[in-house]
Amino acid sequence: MAQHLTSGGIRLDSAIGRPSTDGETLTQVFVDPPAEGWNSGSAESLEPLARKFDVAKRDARNRELGRAGEEFVVAVERDRLTKLGLINEASKVTWVSRDQGDGLGYDVLSFAEDSTQLFIEVKTTHADIDAPFYITERERAVSARKGASYRLYRVFRFSRKPQIYVLRGPLEDTLRLKPAAYRATVRTPEG
Repeated sequence: MAQHLTSGGIRLDSAIGRPSTDGETLTQVFVDPPAEGWNSGSAESLEPLARKFDVAKRDARNRELGRAGEEFVVAVERDRLTKLGLINEASKVTWVSRDQGDGLGYDVLSFAEDSTQLFIEVKTTHADIDAPFYITERERAVSARKGASYRLYRVFRFSRKPQIYVLRGPLEDTLRLKPAAYRATVRTPEG
């Protein structure tokens, strides 16, 4: 995928409905997070629904969307830092999940206005601002360890007009977390 930074904003060429935000400013990309209670229609109230779908295709689409969202955030961060006059920091923004591998608990290494490091986890959706998302235990733990230097960038409306809201770590201070999966092992009679 080709990446272009323009004087008016960020444009990424599209293969999967990636955004083109020519003429957009960072103030139009970054928005406030939804208000408390924004997601009142929880999945708990839904009846189970049996349906057939190709899990492998869904997972592949989600991975591709995740990569595209991360690439978008890298471009946004470089643009943000450049506009702040932090050219050296902009050149050091790193897409760590691509370059070093996934599993660190964050996807992008960037910098704050005072040049301190920011550890950014990116969650991307084509849906609206109120779409729920999943975080891993590692992401939660890293957000607790990194504290205020940890950010979750929720990229939404990705294929239309992408916007980002930002949550600071630790994530349990800003999110309502509900278990969605468990790692299981067989108990022995004595344990």
